[in-house]
Amino acid sequence: MSNKLVPCILYCCLSASIPLSAATAVSACAAYPDAIILNTPTVVTVKAQLGTGPDLLSNSVNVIRLNAQGVAIGIVGTLFDDGAHGDSIAGDGIFSGQFTFNEAQISFVNLAVTAAIRGSLLRIRSSTFTISVVQPQTDITEIAQTQTQAVALYDTLLAQSSAAAARNAVISSLLQQPSVALAQLSSDQHTITIQYKDGLRGAIMTAAPGTSGGRTRPLKPRSFPRFGVCPFPAGLARVAAGLILAPFYDRFTPYDGSYEIASSFVGSCVNAGGQPVVNENVTIDLLATLTRYSIIAIYTHGGILQGASGEEAALATRIPYTTQTYNTYISDFKALRLQQCNVDGTPGTFICATAGFFNNISKVEKFPGSIVFANGCETVGSTPGGFNYTLRDAFLGNGANTYLGWKDAVSINFNGPIEEAYFNNLTTTSLPLSQRTTGVAYQHLTSVIDPTTQEGYNGSLYQFGNNYKTICDTGVSFTVSSGGYSAADGQALTVLLPPSQNGATITLTTTSGGDLSLDGVPVMSLIPGGNTTVEATEGSHTLALTQGSMTTQSQIIVTRNSITLNCPYVAQAGSVVTCSAYLSLPTGIQIDGFDFGVAVTSLGQALGLTTGLSFTDAIGPVFKGNGPNFLAVVWQDLTPPLQGNVTLGTFTFVIPVLSSGSYSVGITGGGGALGYTLVPLAFSAPVTLVVLPE
Repeated sequence: MSNKLVPCILYCCLSASIPLSAATAVSACAAYPDAIILNTPTVVTVKAQLGTGPDLLSNSVNVIRLNAQGVAIGIVGTLFDDGAHGDSIAGDGIFSGQFTFNEAQISFVNLAVTAAIRGSLLRIRSSTFTISVVQPQTDITEIAQTQTQAVALYDTLLAQSSAAAARNAVISSLLQQPSVALAQLSSDQHTITIQYKDGLRGAIMTAAPGTSGGRTRPLKPRSFPRFGVCPFPAGLARVAAGLILAPFYDRFTPYDGSYEIASSFVGSCVNAGGQPVVNENVTIDLLATLTRYSIIAIYTHGGILQGASGEEAALATRIPYTTQTYNTYISDFKALRLQQCNVDGTPGTFICATAGFFNNISKVEKFPGSIVFANGCETVGSTPGGFNYTLRDAFLGNGANTYLGWKDAVSINFNGPIEEAYFNNLTTTSLPLSQRTTGVAYQHLTSVIDPTTQEGYNGSLYQFGNNYKTICDTGVSFTVSSGGYSAADGQALTVLLPPSQNGATITLTTTSGGDLSLDGVPVMSLIPGGNTTVEATEGSHTLALTQGSMTTQSQIIVTRNSITLNCPYVAQAGSVVTCSAYLSLPTGIQIDGFDFGVAVTSLGQALGLTTGLSFTDAIGPVFKGNGPNFLAVVWQDLTPPLQGNVTLGTFTFVIPVLSSGSYSVGITGGGGALGYTLVPLAFSAPVTLVVLPE
C-alpha cells in the first residue's frame, strides 16, 4: 500500500457521564478507525463531546498521548468546535481535530482528552482510549475468489435443482476450502455466511430473483405516476438535510424511484441536492456521514449476516472488496462492522455494512431526529429467523425518530414504488404541513405486504418509532408528561390509568409558546417558556399547539391496558435474574397480536451483559429479536384473542461475575392490535436492580 495520507475518523470511548451544561467532564467520544496500518501516515479525526457550558474554556481541549502506565508524554493537538478541523457543526458541544499518525511498531497508541475548567486548577481528563497498529493485508485474492467461485457454483446448481439444494451444496463446497473455517445459512435460510480462518467474515445473499436481497431479473416498465415538487410555506426554516442513496440504481431501474424522491424535495425545507447518490458513488466514507442527515433513504440489497454481537441486519454497497479497500477500512473489517458480500445476480464482490457500522458512526454525533427508510430485504428480520432489530436499534437508539424496514425478502417491483409513495405522502400539499407525518405517510400506502411470495413468505414493511414526525421543523415545540411518562411534541404519550382514577393530568411545557387545544377545543394561550395542565379521560386525544400558521401536535393515549414487568430489586453478581411479564386488559378489550421490548441498561459501575437476554413464553409461538442488552418479543394471529389477565412468560439474564452498581430493567415500547385495529398498551416503569458483590 502507498504511503499517501489515508483520511479517517477516529472514534474512542471515554468515561464519565456528567450533565453537559456543566461542562465538567468528557461525556462521550468515539474512534474510527481504532486500527491503523504500520508505517502508513494516516490522518485521524478525534471527536469528543464536552457540551457548551460557560465553565468550559473552549480553546483548551487537547488530545494527549500516554505511555503504557497512563502517564502523559506529550500533547498530540487541540480539538475545536468550529465546523472545521474535521468538526461537523460549529457550537454543538462536539470537539474535533485531525492529526497524522505514522507508527513504526506493532503496538497500541494510548490517548486521552483533557480540558480546562474555569475556576479550577485541575484539567478534566477522559479515560484512556487506544489505536491499534496492525500489519496491512497483503493480498485478499484467495478469499475474494473463494466467494466468487461459490456464487458461480450456486448459479450452476440453481439451474439444475432447487434453491435450497443449491445452497446446501455450496456450503459443503465452501467447507472444503483451505481458507474457510465455517460456512452456514443464517437464520433467514438464504444468506450463506462464511467465517474465514483469519477471523474475517463474508456473506452470499441468495434471496429469490427480483428481490432486494437476491439476484436481479429483467424488469418491466412501471406505470405508476411520477410525483412533482412539494412547495412548503414561505419563511419556513430549511433545517432538514436529505440523503437519497441508490447503490444498485442501474440494477433496480426502472423500479428505483430515487430520482423522483430527491426531486420531490426541491422547493421544500429538505435539501437533498435535487438528485440521489447512485451506484458506486455510495461510498463507505459517505455512509460514515449519515449522522448529518435528517432524511435518509437507501434502496439496496439487505440480509442477515454474522456480526460482532451475533446475527445483524446489513446493507450492501457497490464498493468493490479489494486489498486496497480492505486496508483503507481495516478496523471496520477486523471488528466485523464491514464484510465482503456477494449479491447474487450482480457481478463482483462488494462491501456490506452491518448494524455495528451504523452504531459505531453514531457514538458521538447522533442522528438528528432522522427518518430512516432502510429499503432492502430483511432490514427487520425474517419469518424463519424472527424479527432482527439490530439495524433498527442502530438508528433509533442513536437519535433517529422513525425507522422503516422490511421483514423477509421483498420484490423490487414492489418496494421501489412503495418507497417513492411513502415520501410522496410526506410531501403532499393536500394536507396541512403539520399533518404530513410519518404515521399518515405509512397509513396511506396502498399496501405494506408484497403480494409476491418469496420462498413461502411475503415481505412486509414495518414502521417503528415516532408516527408524528414531519420532515420539517415547524418551529413550534413542547413536551408533555404525566407521572413517570413523558414525550416530546410529535410523539405519542401513553399513560397507564390506575383503577381508582377516571382521568390523567397532562402537563405541557413549551419553549415556543402558542395557542393550546385539546381534541380541537381551545384551552388557552401560552407565552414562550409557559406551561399548563389539562385533564384527559380514558381514550385517545390530540393535543395541539399553534403559533401563527404553524401547528405541532401529540397524541395522548390514556388507557388501562398494560404490560407489567416484575423484577427483583436486588441480585448477586454472577446470578441469574428472572423477570415475569404480565398482560392486563379491562373487560371487553381483546388483542390477537402485540409486541414489546425489554432492555437492561448498565448504571454506574455495572458491567454490560455478556450473554444477552432470553425469553420463555407462556402463551404460544413468539418471534424474537435481540441485541447485546435488549430482547424484543412479537406475537401474531393469536387464536383465540387474549383478554383479562395473562401471564406472558419470563425474561432472564445473567449479571456478570465482576459487576457492581446497578441496572435499569424496563420495557422499551410496543403496542397491540385486534385484527387491523390498534389497541394501545401502557407499560410499567423501569425497575432499578442493585447488584450485591459475589
